[in-house]
Amino acid sequence: MRSNAEELWDFGVALMLMQESDGAIGSIENPPLGYSWKMQTTLQLMGLGPRSESQSGSSAFNGYHFDSCAWGARDKYSKLPYKKGQKFVSNTNLDFACLRCKCRGRGGPGGGGGGRGHAVIHQKVEGRAKGSRTNRTKLAGRYPRKFCKAFANVVVTRCG
Repeated sequence: MRSNAEELWDFGVALMLMQESDGAIGSIENPPLGYSWKMQTTLQLMGLGPRSESQSGSSAFNGYHFDSCAWGARDKYSKLPYKKGQKFVSNTNLDFACLRCKCRGRGGPGGGGGGRGHAVIHQKVEGRAKGSRTNRTKLAGRYPRKFCKAFANVVVTRCG
């Protein structure tokens, strides 16, 4: 299974390099702690590993990390925010996306939102939601709508 995933990731990286050579923008995403960020092809893409003969000069690709809760991701059953990390590599500036968790509670342990500095409890991305047959990993897999709109705006602006 891992070799299949590695092949797919390497294919995605190859597509990114083709995009760059054609003067187009591209991005690729995976969880921040995913194995793909340690793979040789990814390190080369980001200019962090030895480059092949076809990859000269410095890398135009940078990494961008954000927490889904900062973009409004919430569990539709518990209404708690998902602090699910996301990481992109792109050859266009995605600094706008780099929002980090700023969830705050109301003053009691675990709190609710908006106040005296106690951290909010985030919904764990595991198991099934009460009253649902869907795994929370699938529910949390969607990108937050606000992020999608902002990302689409970047693509439209930079691609014309």
